[in-house]
Amino acid sequence: MSKFYIPGPAPIFIGVGISPSITGYFLGYSESGVQVLLSPLTEDIAADYAGAMPADVAMLGEEARISFTLARYSEAILNILASFLNAKAIGSASANQLGSVYVQEGNSLQVWVESPYQVKTDLTDMIPGFFFPAVYVTDTIDQPLSIRVKKPNVSFRAIPTFAPSTPGGGLNTYILYTTVKPSWVPSIS
Repeated sequence: MSKFYIPGPAPIFIGVGISPSITGYFLGYSESGVQVLLSPLTEDIAADYAGAMPADVAMLGEEARISFTLARYSEAILNILASFLNAKAIGSASANQLGSVYVQEGNSLQVWVESPYQVKTDLTDMIPGFFFPAVYVTDTIDQPLSIRVKKPNVSFRAIPTFAPSTPGGGLNTYILYTTVKPSWVPSIS
């Protein structure tokens, strides 16, 4: 039977550090939802007999893009994102940080976006949320100075990683995301 699914006001959490020593922070709530785009990465395989069409298509993985506009949030946690390199000093970088690798050097972040209404009786078949073990900020984080309420836009790109300690993963599991809530997620106070 088809029905309406309403995830609810999705809280956004950020994990900082290198696994297994991740510190979780509550970033805040979006203005009008969190957009999660899951996209396959493919490559056409050419062969003369297929002419201009591909003879087949190779699946080369997938990627995810996560974006939202913050309405109620922590400025201190937003500044962690604005450092662009896993909680390094905002607005500065040491001489050897240019060319840094996100996952290998521990510069990526982790994100958990929760579906709080999943616990409702009629919505228990809805996913509890999305956990992305390796993300980085892909767009400008606007920091307007004004008399109006700040509503920063945040965009991440999630990249797959081998994550033996990832919830829902196993030894040498290649993972982009899972729907299992990570243990570092703090309660909202």
